[in-house]
Parts: sequence; C-alpha cells; structure tokens
Amino acid sequence: MTVASKPESVVEYISRLPAHCQGKILELREILKRIAPESEEKIKWGKPVLESRVILFAYSAHRFHLSFFPTGPALKPFLTELSDFKLGKDSI
Repeated sequence: MTVASKPESVVEYISRLPAHCQGKILELREILKRIAPESEEKIKWGKPVLESRVILFAYSAHRFHLSFFPTGPALKPFLTELSDFKLGKDSI
C-alpha cells in the first residue's frame, strides 16, 4: 500500500482536490489573503495555513464541506462582534 505524500504548497494542495472542491476553496483562500495580506501561505498538518509570526488561519476542503480554523490571535480583533458566541482558545 502506498501512502500519499503531503502537499508541499497550497497550490499543490488545491490541485490535488476534486474539481468540485476547488472553486470554493479558492474563494476562501482569496478572502483570507485579503484579510491578512502580509501573511505567508504554508502547509501545516497537511492543510493550508496563513501565518504572520503566528498561524492565523488553517483551512481545508473535504468531500461535502470546507473547514476553517481561526486561531486565537486571528479572533482577538473580533471579540466584540463574537461576544454572543461561545469561544474556545482557537475556535468559535
């Protein structure tokens, strides 16, 4: 049995996705890059992340959904807007 290697770049990660997943993940990627234009794209844990001294966001595509993982530093500027929600260290 061959184990697939982890992608080495976000572009490679997206290119490996089924065609029906690529449009929405590209849309999410564009939004996140607009929010944090100074950040650098990397692959961590086999998923795309945006990092600027710390990891701000991680995201991934699955067969029927996208996952978005903001981290504590990324949530901090929005604590007032998020006050009605239950917040964890790195989750809403």
